[in-house]
Amino acid sequence: MVAACQGLTLAGGSALMLACDVIFAARDARFGDQHAQFVLIPGWGVTQRIPRIVGLRRGLNLFFSARWIDADTALQWGLVNYVVEPDQLSEAALAYCTKLATRSRIGMASMKRLARQGMEGSLEVGLRLEEDLASAALMDDDVSEGLAAFEARRTPSFKP
Repeated sequence: MVAACQGLTLAGGSALMLACDVIFAARDARFGDQHAQFVLIPGWGVTQRIPRIVGLRRGLNLFFSARWIDADTALQWGLVNYVVEPDQLSEAALAYCTKLATRSRIGMASMKRLARQGMEGSLEVGLRLEEDLASAALMDDDVSEGLAAFEARRTPSFKP
């Protein structure tokens, strides 16, 4: 899932953004969490995702201070993947999604599953899971198409 953030991304907007895989931000976007100001605990995975992405100390600082960070800081911390000018946000995100549409859905879903599940366990467990899924994927038609396209030096055409 790809998010395009413009303006303020706080509370529920932050939770939605954090659930995405790739995040574009307009240069004027701001990110933060204001729950501490109102004696509330963030939900929807915010307390778990932010520290995993930006680190424990940065995450706790964001929670405790209720401050906002700018898009360039969010990029530096790994909270977003791309920062673009506000008038180019939709175009940049759409171009990225258009490129993803040419990829194997099965392949991308497997990589997403491996990355997410691998982060939850040890490296050894992640490597075993990767070996199992990679072996199983060899039987998929998309792999055959990808390898044939590579050999023929053409763009692959995956099933929708």
